Amino acid sequence: MTDEKIIKFLLGESSEAENIEIKNWLAADAKHQKYFEEMQLIWDTSKNLDAQHLEDEDLAWEKFKAKADERKAVQSKINRFNWLKIAASLVLVSTSCWFGYQHFKTPEMMTITTATATDTVILPDGSEVKLNKYSTLRYPEQFKGEKREIFLTKGEAFFTVTPNKEKPFIIQTKDITVRVVGTSFNVKCGAEETEVIVATGTVKVNQKNDEISLQPGERVTAHHQNLKLKKEPVPDQLYNYYFTKTFVANGTPLWRVVEVLNEAYAVKIVIENDELKNLQLTSTFKNESLDQILRVLEETFHLQIVKENNLIIIK
Repeated sequence: MTDEKIIKFLLGESSEAENIEIKNWLAADAKHQKYFEEMQLIWDTSKNLDAQHLEDEDLAWEKFKAKADERKAVQSKINRFNWLKIAASLVLVSTSCWFGYQHFKTPEMMTITTATATDTVILPDGSEVKLNKYSTLRYPEQFKGEKREIFLTKGEAFFTVTPNKEKPFIIQTKDITVRVVGTSFNVKCGAEETEVIVATGTVKVNQKNDEISLQPGERVTAHHQNLKLKKEPVPDQLYNYYFTKTFVANGTPLWRVVEVLNEAYAVKIVIENDELKNLQLTSTFKNESLDQILRVLEETFHLQIVKENNLIIIK
């Protein structure tokens, strides 16, 4: 069975003999029925997607047939225009279905997971995400609708968001929702809490029914067991070490420096004497090894640092 005959049948322009031929063809094989249903689905979908065009086409066709009757055109000429109409219908069906599919299809979700190295991801709107180690980011291949929504399911990331007042940028984590228009900020999903630190612009953080706005230099911490958001000044600039490759300590207590070094170099440094924990360090380390940084700590505070098994002990 040719596609032309099926199309004529769907248009209601096949002869009685052709109708019988198609019915016999459909009854002969289940595959024929499936093929016919696929053709019919395409035809019905095109009518729903672009009814006005079909109405215009039918009107034009009726005018043509009237004109053909008036001139008593020969049957061969009528058939030629019949196939022109069928060809136009096929073009309309294909075009309408393609645009309908592009409009209604769900965007594919992309997943980026880092292991022992950091990574930089450029989102469909041009926003930039710097992922820390052991982090997972999910985002659509295209932003559709009235918002740009992504998911930071674990780990840490620094976002530089492309401004778009008509389509806010939303980050979902396991604890909070972060909403911005265009700004830069850091989100860290820890085992017990989620932290947001703002570098530029304004950021809104929501947890259940609690919402708070952050300005540059402010951070909020959301604890898993406590539904009350807590805003406070950012105590240091150590949070961005993973993409700046720089440790900036400005009167920073030693315990905080050790905390960041453990995370950055995947080691376990412990301070044996509690009296040493609040020693304040002012220094900048850029692309330096852990051994170089530990040597500076030793010389600055006259400490003893020893390595025992998998521990680095500060005495």
